[in-house]
Amino acid sequence: IGVLSGEDAVEIFKKKHDAIKLVILDFLMPKMSGIDCFRKLQKIDSNTPLVIASGIANVAEKVSRKNIFPAGFLQKPFSLDSISELLSKIPGLGETVSEEK
Repeated sequence: IGVLSGEDAVEIFKKKHDAIKLVILDFLMPKMSGIDCFRKLQKIDSNTPLVIASGIANVAEKVSRKNIFPAGFLQKPFSLDSISELLSKIPGLGETVSEEK
């Protein structure tokens, strides 16, 4: 499911979080920061893995300073291989990725 803003992500996640197995958030989004969006999504469902994607160097360090601990990070630009590698490390998702290959 693709959305254009953090606000849209929160609204869709409220309605469909039971069917969503993973969220990849951009660190910088219009209308709401990735950090604020992350916090709101986690309040709705803390069991869904949340991944932060960014082209900003050292984003993991910046995020951890705000006491945000996502399931992983994707450095932009990223490839399908880097997504697959990350997913294989997230409990409950790695098996799905392996089976689909």
